Amino acid sequence: MLGAIAYFYVNKIFLPVKVKAYIEEAAGTQLGRKVSVEKIDFDLLKGFAVHNIFLHKKDDENVPEFVIPHLSFNIIFADVIKTKTIIIPTIHINGPVIPIVYHEDMTFNFSDLVEHLKRPSGEKQYSVILKKLIIKNGKITFTDHYNEITETLSDLNLEISLSLNKKITFDGDTLTSQKGSSLKLTGSYDLATHIVEGNLNIKNILIDQYMQYLKSTSAPVLENALIREAAITFVYKNKELDLKGSLITDELTALIKDSFISSALNISGIDLRINANGISAKALIDLKKFNYAEQGMNRLTGDIKGTLSEVTVNKETVKVSSNNLIVKNLIFTPSENNRITTNLYATNLSFLKDKNTYSITGDYKLDRSDMTYDQMQYTGDLTLNKLNLEMKKSGVTANSQFVSHNTTLMNKAQSVLTGDISSDNLNISYGRTGLSVAAALKASDITAKLTEELTLTGSPMINGQVTYGKSLSYEGEIKPNNSSINGVAIVESISDIDGEISITNDKLTTKNLSLITQNTRLNIYGDLNDFKNPNIKANISTKELNLTQALAMAKPYAPVLNNIDNLSINGVGEASVNFIGRLKSYKDATIKVTLEPKYATLTLPSFKNPFEKLNGKITFDKSGLLIENLTTDHNFQRYQLNATFQNGETPTLTSTLDSPIFKAATDLEFHKDNIKIQRLAGHFYESHFTAKGLSTKDLRDPNINLDGQIQLDTTDLAKITPIAEHMKDLKLSGKARIKASMAGALKDWKNWNITAAIQSDELSIYDLPFIFVDLGYAQEKGNKSQVELTASLYKGSIVLLSNFEAAHPDLPFKLNGKITNLDLAEYRKAKNLVKHPHLSGQLTFYFDGFGPYKRRGDIEGKGYLAVTNGYLGQVIPYYKEAHFTDAQANFFLANGRLITSDGELFSDIINIGVNGWMDFEKNYNFQAAPKINDVIVSKSKNIKIDPSMLLRETINLSCSGTLPQSPDCKPHASPKKIINSTTDMIKEGIGTLIEGLL
Repeated sequence: MLGAIAYFYVNKIFLPVKVKAYIEEAAGTQLGRKVSVEKIDFDLLKGFAVHNIFLHKKDDENVPEFVIPHLSFNIIFADVIKTKTIIIPTIHINGPVIPIVYHEDMTFNFSDLVEHLKRPSGEKQYSVILKKLIIKNGKITFTDHYNEITETLSDLNLEISLSLNKKITFDGDTLTSQKGSSLKLTGSYDLATHIVEGNLNIKNILIDQYMQYLKSTSAPVLENALIREAAITFVYKNKELDLKGSLITDELTALIKDSFISSALNISGIDLRINANGISAKALIDLKKFNYAEQGMNRLTGDIKGTLSEVTVNKETVKVSSNNLIVKNLIFTPSENNRITTNLYATNLSFLKDKNTYSITGDYKLDRSDMTYDQMQYTGDLTLNKLNLEMKKSGVTANSQFVSHNTTLMNKAQSVLTGDISSDNLNISYGRTGLSVAAALKASDITAKLTEELTLTGSPMINGQVTYGKSLSYEGEIKPNNSSINGVAIVESISDIDGEISITNDKLTTKNLSLITQNTRLNIYGDLNDFKNPNIKANISTKELNLTQALAMAKPYAPVLNNIDNLSINGVGEASVNFIGRLKSYKDATIKVTLEPKYATLTLPSFKNPFEKLNGKITFDKSGLLIENLTTDHNFQRYQLNATFQNGETPTLTSTLDSPIFKAATDLEFHKDNIKIQRLAGHFYESHFTAKGLSTKDLRDPNINLDGQIQLDTTDLAKITPIAEHMKDLKLSGKARIKASMAGALKDWKNWNITAAIQSDELSIYDLPFIFVDLGYAQEKGNKSQVELTASLYKGSIVLLSNFEAAHPDLPFKLNGKITNLDLAEYRKAKNLVKHPHLSGQLTFYFDGFGPYKRRGDIEGKGYLAVTNGYLGQVIPYYKEAHFTDAQANFFLANGRLITSDGELFSDIINIGVNGWMDFEKNYNFQAAPKINDVIVSKSKNIKIDPSMLLRETINLSCSGTLPQSPDCKPHASPKKIINSTTDMIKEGIGTLIEGLL
């Protein structure tokens, strides 16, 4: 009965009145808020049960803010009187509703509760020890008025245990208002150290709105941070959060001052630390659609996969390190006009961004790269080892080893370079003044466009620096290594280039460059400036110049060569060219050319045979031409030429031409319309000549006007190959002095104006010794020419006057000749006529003729021949007393024959009448009829008959033949006996006479 009364008292009076009032008062005092409880129950088995506990708002005590619908617990009264300690093993809370509100003044609705809990409560009569707290089906609502955020956690289940060392452990799970989201949390809280640690498993949770509550001014602000799945172990102490585990997110964006990073994350092996200084992390990452941006512009995007050995993000610094990193579809944009797209493979990577600097180090491979700087663009596969890249506001610097395959370099959308390039030491600097690249480059199979016209191909090595700012500048050294250049003015292409070239700002300098052009190996030293319009100061030399190609190249520079028909040269030679001037306007350049042909062959117009084995040295420039010891073989003779041509206000040429048989020296002045021959002198064998005058400048058909003198040894004429055949029958010998003037076209001597005076003390023609020869020759263009000759022959005199038309193809002429008092005794002595030891007399000869010389059969003329006061020999030996002393004949020339009808030989006993003819081939036919002087015969004691009648009737002799053979004479006589006895005598006599006279 007493137990029932006590139970009734507790449930009806003690708990609802005494305890309820105590709890409301004590809790209200501790929390500084009004606390109300609806009722309290007690069950001997279940213990105490409190229903509907309300914690009212601070500013409105009539409105409850926190609600616990049901709370139950048991109490262990262990020596309550002695220790004043009440032990509660477990408190069960079911369905609590906890609103969390973040006010616009950046305070929470429970901030005052925390402050009241921190205050000392004074002397306690009893202490309460809670071992465990179990919450079921709880609900937390979160409202952030400052950031306009609302969130609800439902189905909250939480179990919190308190250990004896004041460490709270917890194990809970909940669902958020997001569909399919869940959160499971286990861990502990050390009341003494305020360290929170535990494990968190998340699915489909947005966390971006909670990052600000870390109270770190440098902590990143997250946007769209949906965690798909995460398994995190965490430790929070001293406002520092350490996370380990794995994380999968949708696209996440972290805002850091004026920069942001966004990506979809798939991260394992996370070791993340977030504190007031920022973020640091390590992880295995797979970042899809990674995007790092500053000031609204994308700086770095791509798909990243790799191992991050270090990631640090704080107020001043972003640092990323990786042992192995792959970035697909990378786009890096350091500035508005600079852009890199590629696939990146990196090892030993380090990326650092601080307040003023970006830096990247490591080994990188960039496939299918496309880099743009201003109007320059690079594409290719690039490998960068030992890269050290630093970017500041003032610019970018980088150094690295690199290899670039499949390279294409563009400038203003035009290809500048293609091929493979590598370097062991590349240095790049980019700043306000522009881009600078310094490197020792090795190129393989490249094609480089130097200008619109010039293209370089090959595998050169380049050690230098390129700077691109407002303009392009560069300097360095190039080793071409068998490179080629196409599009060069004049020569078109240059190949097999070797040597070393220094290059500085559109300027090339070389001391030992070797190349091939026009099939010729050239060695070059000098400078080239201005690639677009090359300005050259250089020496170009070769030991294997193709002279045919050289002549073709020289014709544009020396137009006079184009005016020489059939000019050609074959062979090779040594040559050097000193060139100063613009290549495109090479005609205005200062050029000095030295040529040394080696056994070349030269063909010139007007010369039938070529000049062979041509050797020597030729130097020419704008000031003139110098020929030194130029030797050649022509018509089996060796010639040597030395000449100097000075190209001044009045150009001059001085030359000497030497050979074993011929030497000539010239002094020429070149005027506007003609060439003035100041001196033309020399000798041919023993003949000497001098001349001066004028010549026109047209070398294809020159006109000459010369006055000269010749000291001629006539035997030298037969040594001139073109006329030797015509001269040999003349049997010329002797020396002559010639003064002549000639004017006309060199190719047409027949139309020259010529005057000549020839004198000789002794001149032999056909073995006839003419002395005191005086020959005058005059020819007028298109008119008759005239020859006047006076001479002495065998103490007689010769006078000859002839007119002819040299321009007429038949060479028509008129001739008047006279020989007087020619001494036949002198002739006999000179000829050593043994058969005619007493030949003597005076020969007189007159002739007038005319006709075409080329058609001698049409020549006509007449003349007279006489021998007086002489001795012609015994024509008829039978009459030993008959000695012929005189002869005479009138003759005429017609139909190619010299004809006489009244020739007669005279002696004191007998005369012989002669008639007949002789032609130009020296064929003859004469008839001779002896007749006896009647007076002489009547006085002769030996003649017993009438000899006149006898001879007239019995002897008539006909002789024919060809000189110089003996004549064939046939008698016509009767009786036979007389003929037989006299024929031989007359035959011998006639033959002797003809031979002697003709």
